[in-house]
Amino acid sequence: MILRLLAIPFTAPIDALSWVADKLVDAAEDRIFDPNVVRQELEAAEARLEKGELSEAEYEEIEAVLIKRLREAQAHLASRDK
Repeated sequence: MILRLLAIPFTAPIDALSWVADKLVDAAEDRIFDPNVVRQELEAAEARLEKGELSEAEYEEIEAVLIKRLREAQAHLASRDK
């Protein structure tokens, strides 16, 4: 017990840094696995296609990546709910 108290000045910054890193990872995962964000990106790609900013092939590549991300997001959310 005394050793733990004496070690606080050394372990507290490491614990705090670990906590911050965990929060950053959680925030990044929330953004990556948010189905609404993926749907918005898909809508943006569709709008760019309609404006002629993307070719059909470019759009299909983006769409495939986003649909894969959407499936991964749904699986991630389902696994978190268990």
